[in-house]
Amino acid sequence: MKFLKNNSYIFLLILITVVFYWQFIFLGKLPIPADTIVGLYHPYRDAFAVSNPSGIAFKNYLVTDPVRQQYVWRKLAVNQMKSGHLPLRNPYSFAGTRLLANLQSAVFYPLNILFFLMPFPIAWSVSVLLSTFLAAFFMYLYLANLSLSKMASFLGSLIFAFSGYAIAWLEWNTILHTAAWIPLSLLSIDAIARRNIGKISGKYMFWLIFSLAVSFLAGHLQIFAYGILLAASYALFRLLQGRQKRARNLFILTLCFLIFIILSLPQLLPTLRFMAESYRSFDQAKLNEGFYLPWQHLIQFLIPDFFGNPATGNYSGIWNYGELVGYTGVLGILLALFSLFLMRNKTVRFFSIAAVVSLFFALPTPLALMFQRLNLPLISTSQPTRLIFIIDFSLAVLSSIAFNNLSETVFSGNKNKEKAELKKILFVLNSLAVLILGFWLSLLLPKIRGLNISANAVVSIRNLILPTGIFMVSYLFLMLLFYFKNRKTRFFYLAGLIVILCADLLRFGWKFTPFSNPAYLYPETNILRILTEDNSLFRVMALDRRILPPNFSAMHGLYDIAGYDPLYLKNFGQLASAWDRQKADISPAAFNRIVTPTTYDNFLADLLNVKYLLSFTPLAELNYSLIAKEGTTYLYKKSDFFPRSFLTAGAVRVYNDQQAINEMYKLGQGLRLTAVIQENLEITPLPLDPQETADIVSYRPWEIVIGSNTKYPRLLVLSEIYDPLLTASIDGHEITTLRVDLSLTGIVVPAGEHEIIFRQKLW
Repeated sequence: MKFLKNNSYIFLLILITVVFYWQFIFLGKLPIPADTIVGLYHPYRDAFAVSNPSGIAFKNYLVTDPVRQQYVWRKLAVNQMKSGHLPLRNPYSFAGTRLLANLQSAVFYPLNILFFLMPFPIAWSVSVLLSTFLAAFFMYLYLANLSLSKMASFLGSLIFAFSGYAIAWLEWNTILHTAAWIPLSLLSIDAIARRNIGKISGKYMFWLIFSLAVSFLAGHLQIFAYGILLAASYALFRLLQGRQKRARNLFILTLCFLIFIILSLPQLLPTLRFMAESYRSFDQAKLNEGFYLPWQHLIQFLIPDFFGNPATGNYSGIWNYGELVGYTGVLGILLALFSLFLMRNKTVRFFSIAAVVSLFFALPTPLALMFQRLNLPLISTSQPTRLIFIIDFSLAVLSSIAFNNLSETVFSGNKNKEKAELKKILFVLNSLAVLILGFWLSLLLPKIRGLNISANAVVSIRNLILPTGIFMVSYLFLMLLFYFKNRKTRFFYLAGLIVILCADLLRFGWKFTPFSNPAYLYPETNILRILTEDNSLFRVMALDRRILPPNFSAMHGLYDIAGYDPLYLKNFGQLASAWDRQKADISPAAFNRIVTPTTYDNFLADLLNVKYLLSFTPLAELNYSLIAKEGTTYLYKKSDFFPRSFLTAGAVRVYNDQQAINEMYKLGQGLRLTAVIQENLEITPLPLDPQETADIVSYRPWEIVIGSNTKYPRLLVLSEIYDPLLTASIDGHEITTLRVDLSLTGIVVPAGEHEIIFRQKLW
């Protein structure tokens, strides 16, 4: 019983986590937006058209990236690890790209152990659940470390784990995991930086190093960057507070950060290199309104659905909702504002400054705009709205401290202190009441004047009712808290406030978060069955983004030319730019992370081994034969595509990339026999003998084996995007790979029979 009593609030956190995920735990529905797969995309929609003529309903059109990116990448990585190989390469997207170097694949994240213990969809769902619990649990420990009451620590942990930003990005299964470990880092920093006497326990050094490393490995670089910036600032803040042993504590903290960096190098170095060699610096769409937090969307900190909600299909605000919602509950924002009266508390000062500075750079302020225009690496291309993570974290801490101060005051028995506290509370409450009243008047003013209210205003009015009701009930509970003098009664109203907050945040989370039928998770269809039964090596090409969208092909073991990732190799970006423009122009194009070539009657499609086309409309060209039709989706097969690997009879030398693409457009289909190179190779141009071959013997994500038989030295072209980390060996001897045809991989094969092996390197 003593154990239960001492840890009652931790058990409450477990209970609330179970309640939030009740559909997964008790109904078997997955916290994965699989409903969007069958509700938005073909041929999945077509497969369900007979049983559901109107289509499968999906909860939230905004939450699609988890099934288009993170789920796919983690699945590929885990499958390769289960085969005993480091998952370095993803051959299914962008005509071949890196996998481990993509931090979002989270290859080294310790909780990946789940995927080795249970089926992947279940493990993924458990991982999502754990991200919520870990965020709440570590925040609870951190707040308790600040000498706050268990109830106050519990309140802050709820706010952090179920805040608007945590919920909006929950099913990505990387962002909240990254954020969840930051409170543990701050707790460890406290234990080190505030230790003025005696030795520092090694366990806190371990937990600081571990929490930073795990946060980094969880898979979201920008959130981690903000988190480590917060941790470093916090460490400096605590060091300045200490009066003794500052030099020692600074040395230990610095040592911990250095050890973390060293331990992270196996992931950090490949990621940084991938970023340096990617098209990301060019592939940036024009900054839109939602790049920064629009001023009008500050209202979402108090009324999250003032502009509607994508889950209810009535969102009218700036794109996108998930980047802009910083809701921490009506009571959460009320308490955070109340903490402004507690500026004597240095921790309040620190997190108030953290929130204000983060908000200043998240909004389109002059200083924030200046930083963006400087074109600084990483910083200028990072979306400032994600600073809402720091804002919500800070608000959770401030709310917890304010609640702790409130509970201490009402239980102090000091009437003068209570009166002073009540005045401050009333000031905050009445200020918010005036603000909410102003919202009501601004929305109802047209009605008062006898004018029609817009549809968007009707949505705002409807979504203002509940926050207003929660505010009024919170107002009432706070007044009753001061009115009644009995300690048990006061405890009841304090607990009641937490119940109100919990209900508010859970309702918000359930409204936004999809839980899906497992049958919707990349189901097999007739067209997909035909494609997977073709044992030859080929790539597919969708002529519409709604058909087998980028990265989906990987879930069926199919190779695609398209891809969806902030990072992809510059070599592919150049080729895609020319392809998209249908001319020899490789100047940077803004694909905005999603590259989907749709020009099928182009020699580049043949060069990249495209055998099958997926279309919504019939194709009239003679070299395309209709293989199947499923619902509104057509499957066509090309008759004149290039094989995945082939020998050329000769080569044309050029001296730069622009000359290369110019020559390629001149040659067109002639690239099947003549390659375009930028190196000086001693290859005699002789016609190919039909007996000369270069056949792929084995093709796996970690290794490509080719058997060659030639009469003369030949240039072999592998239809994989050139990557300096994709190495080649002939009969066990490593050789130099070449960049041929602007963006593909080539090697010189000596005469005779040889075994050629391509493998990806880590670095």
